Amino acid sequence: MTNLGVFQGEVGNRQDAMTLTEEAVELRRRLAAINPAMVPELAMTLGNLASGYMKVGRQQEAVTVTEEAVQIYRQLAASDLTFLPYLADTLNYLGARYTEVGRPMAVEPVWRAVLADVAPEVAARLLLARCASADAGDGQAAGWVATALPLADGNRRLTAAIREQARRHRDADSTSFDAHWTGPRPDWLTVDTHLLAVARSWVATPTLLDERDFLITHMELLGKEADSAVTEALFILEDQEAQRYDGLRTRARTEGVAAAYEPLLLGELAYEFVTADPAGQATLMTDRRDGLLTDTVRTAITELAGRSNDVRPARAHALLELAAVGDGEPGLLALAEPARFPALLEQLATGDDIAPLGPTAQLASTVAATASDRACAVFHLAVATAVSGDTDQAKTLLAQARQLDPDRTGDWKTKLVRIGQRHPVVLPLLALLTQPFDDTSGAD
Repeated sequence: MTNLGVFQGEVGNRQDAMTLTEEAVELRRRLAAINPAMVPELAMTLGNLASGYMKVGRQQEAVTVTEEAVQIYRQLAASDLTFLPYLADTLNYLGARYTEVGRPMAVEPVWRAVLADVAPEVAARLLLARCASADAGDGQAAGWVATALPLADGNRRLTAAIREQARRHRDADSTSFDAHWTGPRPDWLTVDTHLLAVARSWVATPTLLDERDFLITHMELLGKEADSAVTEALFILEDQEAQRYDGLRTRARTEGVAAAYEPLLLGELAYEFVTADPAGQATLMTDRRDGLLTDTVRTAITELAGRSNDVRPARAHALLELAAVGDGEPGLLALAEPARFPALLEQLATGDDIAPLGPTAQLASTVAATASDRACAVFHLAVATAVSGDTDQAKTLLAQARQLDPDRTGDWKTKLVRIGQRHPVVLPLLALLTQPFDDTSGAD
C-alpha cells in the first residue's frame, strides 16, 4: 500500500497518494502494536507520509508525523545502533520541517533531549550527521563540532570525520564559522587543505616502494609548513604507524628520502625472500641480488633464523651465503629436486673450492625428508666446518650425523679419506668414526 501511495504521488495523484499512505500508516500502527518487528516499517511509512504532506502544503501535519517518527527511531536506536543513521536523518528532516513552518529553533530542544539520552560516542555520531547534512557554511556547525569533539574522545576516526566537517563549513564561510566558534582555533581547523590532501595520499599508498616514490615527487611534505597537514593525516593511524611516518619524515629531511626508506625496503625484501618459494627466490636472486646481499638483509635473515623454528629463514640464510661465496643456482635446483643434494654435496666436498659446501649442506638440511637425508647434510656440514678451522664443532656435528644414521659410518670413513686428499684438515675426523658408536658424544 505504501508503494502504491508513492506511485500515485509520482504520477500526480497526490491526494490519492495521501489517502493510501495514511491507510498504510494506520495498518502498520496496528501491526506494530502486536508485532514489534513491524515498528521500523511504521517509522519508514511515517516518513513517507510526512513527505507527502509537504508536497500538498500540509506542513504542520508533516511536522507532527515526523516528530512521531523521531520518537520511534529513538526507541529503536536505543537497543540497535543500526537505526542510528535513520534517527539522525529524521532529526534533520524535523529541523527542516520546523523551519518551513516558521519555527527553526524548535528542533533544538529535541536534539538536546536525544543527545542527553544516548552514550557520548553515539551523541558524537549524531552531531556528525547533523554537520554533514547541513549546507556548507552553516555557522551553527561550529557549535555542533565543539560539542561533538569531546564526546568522540578516544575514537580517532570519528574525531577525524568531525574535524573534516568543521573544515568543510569553515572553508565555505569562515566569517560565520569563526563567529560561532569559541576559544582559539586549533591547527587542524586552519590546516592547508591542499597539503592535507597530499599528505593523505602519501599515507594511502599501498606499498613502501609507492610510499617512497610518492614522497620523492612531493617534497613539499618535508617542509615545516606541512607539519599540521601531516599531523592531521596521521591522526587516524595507530600510534606505532604514525610514529613510523614521523620518523621517516624526520630522516628524509636530513638524509634524503631514498636513504630514509632504504632500511624499511630492505627489511621488506628480506621478508619477501624468506617467504618466497624456490622459484620466487630464484627470481629475487636474479632481480634483487645486490639488495639481498646487503648487510641489512643478511643480518635480518640471520637473526630470524637464529630465533625461529621455521625452516624458511634458515633456508633463506643458506641461499644468501651461497650467493655470497659463489653460484647459488645448483642449490636452488636441488631445492626443487632434493634428490640432487647427495651428489651435489659430494661434488663440492671433493672440489678445490669448498666454500659453497657449508651453505649447501645447511640448505639440504632444511628439506631433509628422512633421518638419513639429514645425516648426509650434517656430515657434509661437519666437513665444511673442519675446513674452516673449527675442529671441535666439526666433531660435534659428525657425532650428530652418526647418531642420525649409524649405518653410514663405514661409508663416511671412505668419503673422509677421499676428501682428505684435497683437504687434509678433515683427516683427524677419522678417529671419531673409528671409535665405538656409544663413545661418539665424548670424542676429542
